[in-house]
Amino acid sequence: MRAAVVPIEDLEKQAGSWPALARGFAVTSQEQLQLAANHLKDIKALRGQIAETFDPIDRAQIEARRVTIAQRKKIEGPLVEAQDLLNRKVSEYALEVERRARVERERIEREARERREAEERAARAERMRIEEEQRAQRLRAEESARQERERAEAEARKLRQAGERDAAERREREAEERARAAAVEAEKTQQRLAEDARVAAELEQEAAATPLPVAPLAPVVRAAGVTLREVWKYEVTDLPALVAGVVAGTVPIEALQPAEQFIGATVRAMKGACRWPGVRVYADKSVAAR
Repeated sequence: MRAAVVPIEDLEKQAGSWPALARGFAVTSQEQLQLAANHLKDIKALRGQIAETFDPIDRAQIEARRVTIAQRKKIEGPLVEAQDLLNRKVSEYALEVERRARVERERIEREARERREAEERAARAERMRIEEEQRAQRLRAEESARQERERAEAEARKLRQAGERDAAERREREAEERARAAAVEAEKTQQRLAEDARVAAELEQEAAATPLPVAPLAPVVRAAGVTLREVWKYEVTDLPALVAGVVAGTVPIEALQPAEQFIGATVRAMKGACRWPGVRVYADKSVAAR
């Protein structure tokens, strides 16, 4: 036979008196321990009466809530499906727009980089060509001067041997004048080539320093009535590496949270044998009234 349900007001009055009694109670003897056990049994009995009063109400509310949730899911289900489909399609479109913009940006940057490298190579090749021409012209001038000097000296010797001293001296003066004129002309050529080399070097430096063009950003995807926002997510792909980052100080320790359920189950199974670093294992006492 089911006991009569106690009015809620009476339950509230009876329950309200217990905290004051518990605060003023002390367990210092066997008699007080037994009295405390009796009090715990009385509290358990009173909580049983409270459960008999409120459990039917809770069950009715839970059932009503369950029915409401089921009806709502049934009605909203097609809308949720349609919303998810459209959201996914919009997101895929936005990602595709970004992908195309990224490909275009990479193409522009690659072509600009290739053009700059080609300009650098061309300027460097021109500078090296001019420098090589400088060396070749200097060698030609030196060789021409040497041949002219040897030829003049040979002719002067023949003239002296023939007794024509004045003609020999005249020939030597003519050779010296031609050598000076050739040296002046060679110096002019060297100066011109040096200026050309300087210009080529400047062009080479300008080509190397030319900044790459700023590639266009991805167009903003907009539609009236909706807002597209970027949501950053994460996936832990290497837990040991993450732990190593925390140890090294490059990752905040907040990135790792203790697995309370796993640690608790392990401690309850191993009890005092659990000796994990950073975990204090201890036993607490709980009281159960029968």
